[in-house]
Amino acid sequence: MTTPNPQQPGATLRTVGWSPAVAQLTAQRTAGQQAAFLLPYLKPGTRLLDCGCGPGTITIGLAEAVAPGEVVGIDIGAPQIEVARANAAQKGTPNVRFQVGDILKLPFEDNSFDVAYANNVIMYFGDSPDQALKEMRRVLRPGGLIGIRNPGGGYVLNPEGGPVQQANAILTNVWNHTGQVLPGSGRKAKAYLRRAGFVRCEGFADCEFYGSPEAIQKMAETEAVRVRGYTRAVELGLTDEATLERLAQEILEWGKDADAFWSRICCSAIGWKEG
Repeated sequence: MTTPNPQQPGATLRTVGWSPAVAQLTAQRTAGQQAAFLLPYLKPGTRLLDCGCGPGTITIGLAEAVAPGEVVGIDIGAPQIEVARANAAQKGTPNVRFQVGDILKLPFEDNSFDVAYANNVIMYFGDSPDQALKEMRRVLRPGGLIGIRNPGGGYVLNPEGGPVQQANAILTNVWNHTGQVLPGSGRKAKAYLRRAGFVRCEGFADCEFYGSPEAIQKMAETEAVRVRGYTRAVELGLTDEATLERLAQEILEWGKDADAFWSRICCSAIGWKEG
């Protein structure tokens, strides 16, 4: 949920708008959920880099897993970094720090980290995340580990065919027109790592979901913000502002439905730098 560099791929699409609803939803993300595939490989004393850390809640969990090892979270959005620092201070996590940074030009020396991680980042480079992954490989020490996680493509929603699905179809059309974002890139995570020079690569999958009334309402509020931000779809002639506003309102109503449900498959992969 960052505000990206306009020169980067996906720049017009990554920003979904920052609001209390978005902040609350992203703040619910934890290392136990989004990095479960990576946690068994982490050891105390490990130095770890989290690329695209957002509000830092996952990063803080990773820091707890490798303490007293240092964890550095980077994000290209300065407001996100401020939120992450505040979250770390509130949590009292001394071995984590945050700074503004670009995954395409990481501000670190070669061979600086034992582990590099990125959640929901690689998908924003279309089908060519090579530069980002090679930068992560560069800053890893020989024998270092990388872990990436992205949506694998496909949602399970109730009611089927409702406003959330309609909004997803509009965004998918934008991605198909621009080629900047590959929403199902998670399924290629293992292949991407191999292509970037990593070895002994392995793939995983998990299901992300929102099912409680409170979680669904927060998801609906966030989706409404996201839909109103689909300005690129209007520019491409794929929809109009009136339709986006109608969908936003319908999504808010969906969030009040006691039967509403949202889930998606996410895919992850790990690999090692030869050494």
